[in-house]
Amino acid sequence: QTISASQNVIFDFNGHSLIMTQPIEVNTNTKFVNSREVGAVNNLRDNALRIKSGVTAIIDDGIYHSDTTTTVTNSGTLTINGGEIQADKEYTITNTGTLTINGGIISGERQAYGISSSNTLTMNAGTVTSENQTAMSGSGTLTINGGTIQSTKQYALSVSDSNLTINNVITLRRNEYTEHDKKLYVRVTSGVVENKLLLDYVLAKLIKGQRVKPFVKN
Repeated sequence: QTISASQNVIFDFNGHSLIMTQPIEVNTNTKFVNSREVGAVNNLRDNALRIKSGVTAIIDDGIYHSDTTTTVTNSGTLTINGGEIQADKEYTITNTGTLTINGGIISGERQAYGISSSNTLTMNAGTVTSENQTAMSGSGTLTINGGTIQSTKQYALSVSDSNLTINNVITLRRNEYTEHDKKLYVRVTSGVVENKLLLDYVLAKLIKGQRVKPFVKN
């Protein structure tokens, strides 16, 4: 199933759901909306959405789910304003293009991670969660302006070789942790961290009373 057209496309679920075994290939600038009730895409064998390079896609509403693999793969420009994206395995979203999150829920369920980004990701609002894996991981450029990033058992946020900027107030939560685990809340392997004072403030209560070696201090 491929969305290809010479003009921009509005994909309206209109309250209906699609159960599929092949992904929706997004080759044309497309906005996904739902004008009534609940509309969804559930893929039993593959990605729910594949957004190609050079394409602009907007998700305003709807539920997107894959039973067996990553739900959304983005190589273009994807903006998420609402809706819910879920996965049971691999990743909820993989991003090699430009991803902006203004709202919605991105949920890694069972053994799925939340978001993996290797290019540009900006989070302004919304929620990114994972039950058993890291909620958000990435390299490239990550800018966090707001929202909630949460993992039950692993890192909320893990970055490597990345330019990480944290602005305003970001909620980074890990539901289940021991005193020894608190310092594992956020992992920055290498790269550049901006707004260091804010990050120090966010992490201070998590490492309180812990002996942190100089080379792992941010």
